[in-house]
Amino acid sequence: MIPAVLAFKPGVTLTAEGDAVCLTMGQRIRCAQNARQALLLKALKRGSQSPESLAALLRESREAPEDDTQAALIIAAFILDFGDYLEA
Repeated sequence: MIPAVLAFKPGVTLTAEGDAVCLTMGQRIRCAQNARQALLLKALKRGSQSPESLAALLRESREAPEDDTQAALIIAAFILDFGDYLEA
């Protein structure tokens, strides 16, 4: 089930150096694998976001998904990739 709201867990920090956008939690580091993930991480740095607001952000990006289904799949994959750093 996709959560209603996503946010970083306490203690998670976002760092951006050049093209690399990464999350750090303790000794663990996870970096965005593509521009879409980086965009979503930067949005969450600004505060809690609903999956719908993240989908809208994706649709406005340069690499916009083809349709709402693809946007939902991108967000679901993002949640799976960064789930250890996120809370619902």
